[in-house]
Amino acid sequence: MKSRLAVAAAASITLALSAAPSAAQPLTGAQLQELLPGATMAASRMGMQFRMVFDPSGELQGSMGIMRMSGAWSIEGDMLCVDMPRQRDDAPRCQSFERTAAGIRSLDTGAELTFE
Repeated sequence: MKSRLAVAAAASITLALSAAPSAAQPLTGAQLQELLPGATMAASRMGMQFRMVFDPSGELQGSMGIMRMSGAWSIEGDMLCVDMPRQRDDAPRCQSFERTAAGIRSLDTGAELTFE
């Protein structure tokens, strides 16, 4: 169960900003690198609340319900990669993002999350 939740959390990572242009624009690695270090993401997925903190060192701390998780994050090209222990295949999950009128959305899952 824990690994499924960790995979769901890692696979769902998306960003939302308060101001965004009306047309979708893919985010570059440089834009992700400016946005993520020190950011905290709060979101709801499948009825559960979760948070992830992107430490500037590359460490990732998260919580989903009562479960706590930790791992690492990195920018590979124009993708955010998240590596959480106990993922099904222990491989990092990488996603691309686009800027939309509503914020930032994952090109892989379509999910939108809020960053504080």
